[in-house]
Amino acid sequence: MMEGGGEPSLFPLPLTRGGYYRLGRWLAAVLLAALFLFAGVVLTLRFWLLPNINQYRNTIAVSISQAVGRRVTLERVSADWAGLRPHLVLWNVALFDHRRQPVLALRRVEAVMSWWGLFSGTVRLHRLTIDSPTLTVRRSGDGMIDVAGIPVNRPGSGSGFAGWVLRQQHILVRNAWVRWRDNLRQAPPLELKQVNFRLDNNGDRHRFGLTAVPPASLASPLDIRGDVRGAAAGNWTNWRGELYVRLDHADLGAWRAWLTFPFTLNRGGGGVRLWYTFDGKQSLEVTADVRLNAIQARLADDLPVLSLTRLQGRLGWKRVGDDGFAFSAQQLSLATPAGITLAPADMSMRYSPAAKTSPAQGEIRLQHVALAPLRKLGAYLPLPASLRRKLATIAPQGVVNHFFVNWRGVWSAPQRYRVKGRFTGLGMKPYGALPGFGGVSGNVTANEEGGAFSLTSRQGQLVLPRVFRAPLRLKALAVQANWTVHNRQVDVNLTNASFANAHLAGNAFGHYRLVRGAPGVIDLTARLSRVDTRYVSHYIPFSVNPDARRWLDQAFLAGTSTDTRLRLKGNLADFPFVDDRNGLFRVEANIRGGALHYAAGWPQINNVTGDLLFHGGRMEVHVSHGDIFGMQLGPVRAVIPDLETAGKERLEVTGTAAGPTAGMLRFINHSPLAKKVEGFTEGMRARGDGRLTLTLHMPLNHVKDTQVTGGYQFIGNRIEGGHDMPVLDQVNGTLRFSESSVAADRLSALILGGPASIRIASRPGGRVQIGAQGRLSAANLQQASANPLLRALSGAADWRARIVLRKQRTDVTLDSSLVGLRSNLPAPFDKPGRGALPFHLEKRETGDGQDVVTAALG
Repeated sequence: MMEGGGEPSLFPLPLTRGGYYRLGRWLAAVLLAALFLFAGVVLTLRFWLLPNINQYRNTIAVSISQAVGRRVTLERVSADWAGLRPHLVLWNVALFDHRRQPVLALRRVEAVMSWWGLFSGTVRLHRLTIDSPTLTVRRSGDGMIDVAGIPVNRPGSGSGFAGWVLRQQHILVRNAWVRWRDNLRQAPPLELKQVNFRLDNNGDRHRFGLTAVPPASLASPLDIRGDVRGAAAGNWTNWRGELYVRLDHADLGAWRAWLTFPFTLNRGGGGVRLWYTFDGKQSLEVTADVRLNAIQARLADDLPVLSLTRLQGRLGWKRVGDDGFAFSAQQLSLATPAGITLAPADMSMRYSPAAKTSPAQGEIRLQHVALAPLRKLGAYLPLPASLRRKLATIAPQGVVNHFFVNWRGVWSAPQRYRVKGRFTGLGMKPYGALPGFGGVSGNVTANEEGGAFSLTSRQGQLVLPRVFRAPLRLKALAVQANWTVHNRQVDVNLTNASFANAHLAGNAFGHYRLVRGAPGVIDLTARLSRVDTRYVSHYIPFSVNPDARRWLDQAFLAGTSTDTRLRLKGNLADFPFVDDRNGLFRVEANIRGGALHYAAGWPQINNVTGDLLFHGGRMEVHVSHGDIFGMQLGPVRAVIPDLETAGKERLEVTGTAAGPTAGMLRFINHSPLAKKVEGFTEGMRARGDGRLTLTLHMPLNHVKDTQVTGGYQFIGNRIEGGHDMPVLDQVNGTLRFSESSVAADRLSALILGGPASIRIASRPGGRVQIGAQGRLSAANLQQASANPLLRALSGAADWRARIVLRKQRTDVTLDSSLVGLRSNLPAPFDKPGRGALPFHLEKRETGDGQDVVTAALG
C-alpha cells in the first residue's frame, strides 16, 4: 500500500530501474521456452504423428465415443494441414445406439483440430464438416426426442454429446437427408432433403443457420437462423436469443399432421417470415410477416369458421416488464369471400398492469383503420362475449385516419389520459345513453381536464331513439365545441353548430353541463333560416304524448319559415318547463304559404300566414291570414294546451272568416256538419257574402267527442235552395251550428218578392225543420209564374209554411188565408173580404220516392 493512504500499487514491492530490467529478461525467457515447446509439438505432429495418424484410429474412435456418449467406429483416418491446424479426414464413421445397432453411417467427416484440444487432452475441433449424412429424428410417445439414437431433451441424458457439440468452434453439415418420425402425434414420416446446417460457437454464444427442402406438396425451401446464448447444454430453459424463420410458401393445412396450431386450421397457404426473441421459457418478442391465401380456420371452439381469401401484413408481440405486453400490426390487410375487406392499416397496443409502486398504463395507436370490417370480424375472433355483443350492437363504421390514446390507472376510469384522433365517415348505432350517428368526420383532443372537437358531415345522420322517433338526416353539419372537467363535473361549450338538411337549416350555440344520473343542464340558443313546416313533427321529442304527435303529423300540409328561433334553458329533468318553471323552452316560427289540417274531416286552411309557437308544454298556431273555399280567415288560433300529459291532450280552434256564402256552403258540405243535418245544404247555391265564426274542442285521443260551436251571418244573400225550396233574396241573419245541430231563430228574406221570416232547427234523427211565414202579393206571383189563372188575382195575402227534411226527403205544408186577394173570376171567387178563404197545400214524399200532393181551398 502507498504511504499516506493512497491508491494500491500494481506490485507489492516498489521496482527500481534494475528491477524492471530483470523482470523483462524473465518474461522473455518464458516466451522463448513456450515457443520452443510449441515448435516441438508442431514438428512432432508434422513428421511423426500425422503421417501415421491411421495407426491411432481406434484411439480417436474411443475419444469420440466418450464425447458423444455412444460407440463410434472408424474405418480409416487421414491427415494433413489446414494452415497451422491439423486437418483430419475420417472415413466410414459409424454410430451405434444403446443396443449396439448402427443408427448413423457417415462416409466422410472432416475435422480441423483446435490447439486447445491438443493441450487439454480432449477432442476440440476448430471446424467439423459432415457431407451427405442420413439422419433419423424421432419423437416418442412421451415427447422425448432423439437424433440418430442420441437423446436430446430427456432429463439427465444427451447433455454430454450436446455439450461437446457446443464446445466445437464451427460445425457444418452439407446436403443431409433427414427423416422425422413422430410417434406422439402418430404422424406419417416427414422427409427433408438438401439439408444444410452451420453452427458457430464462441463461448456461450451460438449462431446457426439451416436450410432444407420439404416435399413440394408441403412447402418451398425452409430457412432457419438463430443467435442464442447459453452455457449449460442440459439446461435449455436458461438460454436466450433470437430465431429467424423464412418460408416463402407452405400449405398450412397439410402441415397439421406434424404441427400443432393454436387454433383449428382447416386449410390455407402462403409465406411467412418470423423473428422470435426468447429468454428461457419466456417469449420476449415475436414478429411475423405473413402473406396467406385461401384460409379456413376456427379460432375457438364456440366460434364460426373464418374464411379469408387473403391476409397479409406484419404482426408483432412483445413482452413489456413482468406481465405487460405490446401488440402491433403494420400494413395489415385482408379479404373474405363474403366481401369483408380491410385496407392496409397500422395498429398497436401497449399495456402494463399495475405494480406495487405504479398504476396500470396503456397506449393504443391506430392509423388508417376501417372500423366496419373489424366489427364484422369480431364474430370470428376469440374476444370476450360481452365485447363481441357490444361491437355487434354499436356497429361502428368509418375510418380512423389517426388515433392515439394513453392512460394511467384502470382503463375504464383512468387517473390520467390523453387522446388525439382524426377520423372520416365515423358512425355507430345508439348504445345506452350514447346517440347514434353516421357520416361524421373531424378531429378530437382530450385529457382528464377537458378537450375539444371539430366535426363536419356530408349526408350524415343523428340517431336519438330516446328523443326522436326517426334518424335526423343531415346534408351538412359543422360543429366546434370544447369541454372542461372540474371536480368530476363536465361542462360542454358549443361554440358554433351549423346544420342543414331537406327540412331545415340554421345554427346554434350554447352550454351543457353533464349531471351524473340525470339528463343534465342546458342553455341553448338556435336560429333557423329555413324550415319546412310539413316536417315539424319529425323534430318533436318523445316527451310529447303520442296523440299530440299524431296531430302534428297531419296538421301541417305545407308552409315554410325563414325565421325560427329556439331557446332552451334549464335542468332537462324538468323539461318542458311548464309555465316557465325551472327553465324556459320556446320555439317561435313565422309561417308563409302554409296549409293547416286542423281536424280530421274538416276543410283545411290554405295560404296560411301566421306564427307557430311552442312554449313550455303548450303549442299554438296563430293564423293572421288564410282562406277556406274563398273565405278569408283571420284571426284563427289553434292551441294544444298540454303536449305532455296523457289523457289531457286536446285541440282548441277558434277563428273567424269572411267571404262568399258559396264558400260557407262548401265548408258545411265538406265537414262533419253535412252528415249531422242530413245534407241540408246540398244542392244549395248562393250569392253574396257573410261572416263565419267557429270554435272547435277536439280530444286528440277520442276525436269522435269533438265539440263544435259556430255561426254564419248572412249579409244580403241570394240563396237558391234545393228540395223544392223557393229562391230566397236579401237573406240576412245568423245561422248557428254545433257538432250535432243547426239552428236559426230569425232569418229575414224576400220570398217571391214578399218579406218573410225563417226559422231553422235540427231535430233528433237527423231531421231539419224549417218554419217560414210572410206576405205574398198577386203581382209578385204573376211575375214568378206565367199561369193565366194568376192574372186574375190582385192584392196580397199572408202565408205560413213548414218544411221537414229527413234523409233527402222533403215534406212541405203551406197554409194561407188568402185574405186580401181579389179576383175577377166568376162567383163564388169574386167576393173577397168575406172573412177568410183558407188554402192548404201539402206535399210529402213516400217511401218509394213518389211525391203525394194534396191541396184544399175553402
